[in-house]
Amino acid sequence: MQFLLKKFLSNNKFCSNINMWYVESYELRDVTFDYTSSSLGMFATKALHSNGVCLVNNIDRAGVDEDPSQVLVCDCCGFPGCESGGYISIRRVGNYVVWIPAFTKMLEGAWKSSQYTPPGYLTETKYGIPVFEWATFDSLRKTLDTLPTIESIPSLMACEAVRVLQWCAPFSMLGKFPDPPQLRADAILAVTDGDLARECDVVQRHLNENANSTFELEPVSTIAPIEFHLDVPKYTSWSPLVRYNDGRLAFNLDTIGAYANQP
Repeated sequence: MQFLLKKFLSNNKFCSNINMWYVESYELRDVTFDYTSSSLGMFATKALHSNGVCLVNNIDRAGVDEDPSQVLVCDCCGFPGCESGGYISIRRVGNYVVWIPAFTKMLEGAWKSSQYTPPGYLTETKYGIPVFEWATFDSLRKTLDTLPTIESIPSLMACEAVRVLQWCAPFSMLGKFPDPPQLRADAILAVTDGDLARECDVVQRHLNENANSTFELEPVSTIAPIEFHLDVPKYTSWSPLVRYNDGRLAFNLDTIGAYANQP
């Protein structure tokens, strides 16, 4: 199973026009927080930036060694959990590390859905879901040693892939998180190959079957996309799944490859 994270337009309450973007370089910037209102005085530390985005606002206080991780902590005291939001789940997929929303926590109820919302850059058009090649992430660990080792990072699970696909689907083609993903077949004009009704059913069944699956995803090759052509103001195509080998299905992960549950 595998999922596509592709540039899109959406009226999702959390995100729209989201990309998957590569963190190819980064820098640590000096920053000083005024914690006097919490009787903690002034606190000098560093913040992690990439491509003009603050990924971690306080490297000494952010809970990057936890799951989920709060990477943007309270400006008034620096304690993780004091302020809501700014949470991610760090996952390993193929030869990459991705920072995704903390879906599991957000699905545990209304309060947690609000408490564990992701950083703004995970919902912004210009940025989106950060992707690190292993070498980049390993280099970052030498600076930010509280980050988990690559080997200890949990693999992306099928249920998380389903939710990322929903999170980033163009024009809310799979509905809005946290509702169960539901393909908007009425907004699809055609499919490149095969029968449209059948392919819509194939995609929906695959999402349903994996909505609660904890199977870890592995890379696959020899793929053929299920490419839908959407009935939207600006013509676009969307490939949520691919087929590989004997016709088995995989989630298409944009430029970092296809991933599926291996038998």
